[in-house]
Amino acid sequence: MAQEIVIAGAGVAGLTAAISLHRAGRAVRVVDRGAASGAHRFPDWDAIENWTSAEDVPAFLARIGIDPDRFRHTGRSTFSVIDPYGRRHDVRTPRPFFYLIKRGAVAGGLEHGLQAQAEAAGIPIAYHSVCPPAQADIWAGGTFGQGSRFISAGFTFRTDHPDWICGLIDMTIAPRAYAYLAIVEGEGTLAVLLTEARHEANALLERAVAAFRRHTALDIRDRHRAGGSGGDLAAFWHGRRDFVIGEAGGYQDFLWGFGIRYALLSGYLAAQAVLTGRDWQALADAELRPLVRASLVNRWLYDRMPAAGFAALIRHFTRSPDLNALTGRWYHPRRFHHLLWPVAARHFTRQTATLAGHTRYVNRTRSGKS
Repeated sequence: MAQEIVIAGAGVAGLTAAISLHRAGRAVRVVDRGAASGAHRFPDWDAIENWTSAEDVPAFLARIGIDPDRFRHTGRSTFSVIDPYGRRHDVRTPRPFFYLIKRGAVAGGLEHGLQAQAEAAGIPIAYHSVCPPAQADIWAGGTFGQGSRFISAGFTFRTDHPDWICGLIDMTIAPRAYAYLAIVEGEGTLAVLLTEARHEANALLERAVAAFRRHTALDIRDRHRAGGSGGDLAAFWHGRRDFVIGEAGGYQDFLWGFGIRYALLSGYLAAQAVLTGRDWQALADAELRPLVRASLVNRWLYDRMPAAGFAALIRHFTRSPDLNALTGRWYHPRRFHHLLWPVAARHFTRQTATLAGHTRYVNRTRSGKS
């Protein structure tokens, strides 16, 4: 009989790996220190991107064995973007640009749904338990927490406003990042994502509220705090290890902060590595790390963009007849990504050392490699 596979972490990546292995007939056990999957995060609306692959999210989920009926999600082909000059651009794409997805340990939440699918399949999950790294075959236990690129400050609320998705790019409100508003069936999430001025998060959040209200009559009721952090740079430099997946491996979009698809894919690929005997790092190097590296180069460029540049890019992208394809080209490595990678890598390793307070990360990519 094949040896039982132990997975540390019952989040998106860990449960995806467990479900994939179980479907293939392998014995698997999951250990997590939390009370339930997703218990560490505020329940809110998040998004899974639909541009790094021509395979739409529902087809992708079906291929990797995830039951989408266990959590709330909705594809969006229409949304708005407000540029640094306060101009609103309404966008329509030929296929969903992203899928809004409920998160957290609540009915309809992604983590709750994955937990329910795993438990229904008979996969044992030990919550309130700690698994030392040496005892885990696959590590999906979250990030180091020392080099988080993003913090999110926001709130959930109830509203009578019609469904609307809107992003706001304004460096006076969200320095080097963005704010967003997502309303689905009377439930809203409004947040500001920050890479700078973190101590001003609450004041910037209220400025974001005012900016959105300049474009629509937004009623807000039953407001509850939400937010968190992500995009752990330290995890990416350390992530090139055997069977470290999800956020623990730094598999994240460092431009906009999208990470759900990366987490799902890393869990599935780790399971395939176990099942086929293929080298996990070869799979990750082929399927995941190039996307992350491209996102870091994109982020390096984004951090140096003036307001006029943002406005011009927004006009260019929102007028595209196929925004998914255009965005996807920027997310896959191109010649300029390879040329700029050594510079971007040196910048972000230094930044990681500053954020973490540990200089041991610096030498990892000083040569422009990871």
